[in-house]
Amino acid sequence: MGDNNLSSAVDGNIITAASVNQYKTAFSGDVIPRASDGTINDAASDLGSSSNQFKDAHIAEKVRINTVIVEGDSTNNAIVVKDSSDNNVGFVGRHQTSTTTDVPFKSGAILTGSVTGNEAASSTAYTRATITFDLDAPTMLCMSISDVSYNNGYVYISPSTSASSGNAYVFAGGVGSGSEKLTSEIKYFAAGSHTMYALFVTGSGGGIVSASDFSIAAI
Repeated sequence: MGDNNLSSAVDGNIITAASVNQYKTAFSGDVIPRASDGTINDAASDLGSSSNQFKDAHIAEKVRINTVIVEGDSTNNAIVVKDSSDNNVGFVGRHQTSTTTDVPFKSGAILTGSVTGNEAASSTAYTRATITFDLDAPTMLCMSISDVSYNNGYVYISPSTSASSGNAYVFAGGVGSGSEKLTSEIKYFAAGSHTMYALFVTGSGGGIVSASDFSIAAI
């Protein structure tokens, strides 16, 4: 790290290799703020100014602002805000893949989860995707599940792992076959923690159900 103090020269001084190399040392590794005399100075100086600004900043990982960490999430094309202990405390962006409750889920964001596998003949409800999220305020949500294919089977999106058309937000299927994308009506959710499940149920006499992405959008 370039944490050496820089010395000044005046007319008539002999410039040695060490005089030149001090600048190489100063710009090797971390670049730190300095006072006008070249000494290191914590929490001082600016990068650019109001009248001489940098156009773009290219940061590979994260930016620390006091005790807050702002980190890029390349998977979801978004920004995650963390505290000094590296816990997620906020999220900025339209797409958010998460199965944890440590990131507040706010209007404009979309939670996604991949649906795993398919189900053959059984009367048991199988949970094939789970999304858990926090709402810091009452929010209107819309849920959907893509590429649903059923043959004597049913698909539910429900707040319960007990499959029932009475408690499901999305319900489709039946005897026969079909393929479609299922989307719920817009639903009101109170502030707090919630979990939603994508469930498959096939008829005891035979059947199969499959699907792909399960998503919840905050309106």
